[in-house]
Amino acid sequence: MSFKQWILDTYEPSELKDIVSHGCVSGCAHGAIYYHETMALYDKYHEEIWDALNEMAEEIGCGDALDFVSSFTDSNKVHSDHQFKNLLVWFYIEEIARKQEETQG
Repeated sequence: MSFKQWILDTYEPSELKDIVSHGCVSGCAHGAIYYHETMALYDKYHEEIWDALNEMAEEIGCGDALDFVSSFTDSNKVHSDHQFKNLLVWFYIEEIARKQEETQG
């Protein structure tokens, strides 16, 4: 199962809307709140996350994926591997939620 499919299977449409509106930082993304959860998700789905980062960086004309990540809100507060993986997992969940909301109208 892909991470995208995991997200779509895990969250109801109303929960995806909350994720778009409030971000994962609000605690609305159950199953991806605590570091042990986000680290496990990152370890399992890191290739899919990095593919998405590289694709988005290219789409917006950013130098590379790390330049793109450095533009994220609070990226300057990342001081550990745990925090970095958490940031990337939350990015991907929020991105899939946003895309799903766009397609739902």
